[in-house]
Amino acid sequence: MTPKSLWTIVIKMFGIWFILNSFWVILDFVRSFGVFMQAFSVEEVIIDSAVLILTLAFYLLVLRYCIYMPDKIIKILKLDQGFDEEKFELNIHRSTVLSIGIIVIGGVLFVDALPNFCEQIFTYFESKTYYSRLANPATKYIILQFVKILIGYLLMTNSRFVVNLIERSRKK
Repeated sequence: MTPKSLWTIVIKMFGIWFILNSFWVILDFVRSFGVFMQAFSVEEVIIDSAVLILTLAFYLLVLRYCIYMPDKIIKILKLDQGFDEEKFELNIHRSTVLSIGIIVIGGVLFVDALPNFCEQIFTYFESKTYYSRLANPATKYIILQFVKILIGYLLMTNSRFVVNLIERSRKK
């Protein structure tokens, strides 16, 4: 394994982790955008829309460069320079390392969301009496944590599919 291939794997793992975590930020922006449309002035809606578009553009750039073009990041930051040896003695295939990383990311996502899911269910039943006629605000967080659990589980069990998507883009 060369330093460049090691950094490629690290950057792709960072990109996957970043994109998974950005999903929740984007959902919060979209949710708050609906609230701003009803409660605030046109100028504030335009500013919030601009922030949402810039955030989406930033996450798309991270996706593009970290997942699909990590070589450019390595070249710009000169990450493969300054190593004493040209080759590391790791005889593990790149896809195996990516698969392990995706399983770890899915596991962390799953383990992080499971206690929050249980807490939100408890909060839902605890506040059910207060929100008997209105929509319970804990419902959206229950759904959000369930989706996180589901994504974590799917990453752990279908890591080969994700690796194949990443490797397919590398071969092009």
